[in-house]
Amino acid sequence: MAVALKNDPGQVRQLVGNFDFAVVESCFDYDECGRFLPFIRRGKAVFLAEYEMRPDEFCERAIDLRFSAIRKSYDLFARPWEPCVSAAASAGRG
Repeated sequence: MAVALKNDPGQVRQLVGNFDFAVVESCFDYDECGRFLPFIRRGKAVFLAEYEMRPDEFCERAIDLRFSAIRKSYDLFARPWEPCVSAAASAGRG
């Protein structure tokens, strides 16, 4: 079983070794994404959902940080959601 740290930027440095990945909401909106980079540096995933921002406002930065990111409605069962994909992936190269 994998264990995730969720929305706790203040304790990332202390807890990154105890968790397998991070689930983060609105870190670009709250200017907290950089605080989750210790996960990326250790080869661990960061899964991000943004609710207020449009994909063109955060996807490029999320891809640069190597976050797996989507834009989603607050209704967690709403569809569609919009994933961020790199230009290479969307062109079928990666």
